[in-house]
Amino acid sequence: MKYLLITLLAFTMMFFTACEVTDCKGDGDALMEMTYVTQADEYTTASENADTSYTLPTDIADNCNDYVAAMQDLVDAGCSYDGVEWTQEMVDGSQTMCDSFEQQLGSGS
Repeated sequence: MKYLLITLLAFTMMFFTACEVTDCKGDGDALMEMTYVTQADEYTTASENADTSYTLPTDIADNCNDYVAAMQDLVDAGCSYDGVEWTQEMVDGSQTMCDSFEQQLGSGS
């Protein structure tokens, strides 16, 4: 019986140590405040307005990849944000955009 209790305690500790709790609202807020969100908005506005004076920020691809990694964490946790369910398709589409930025900047992998 003594060993059973020790074993159960050990498994319980491993379970709670290994589980990561995701704060969907807080992490979603943090995602929306990332630098890439502003950069993507500026890029979209410049593209829509055919603004030839717009220059792609040199760190946009790195910021985009950071954004995608954070979004992937939300998808993996099954999160939604402001009524929008994060999906793998959203992550994949964003990663395609990151790859495009890398190619435009000449740093494609």
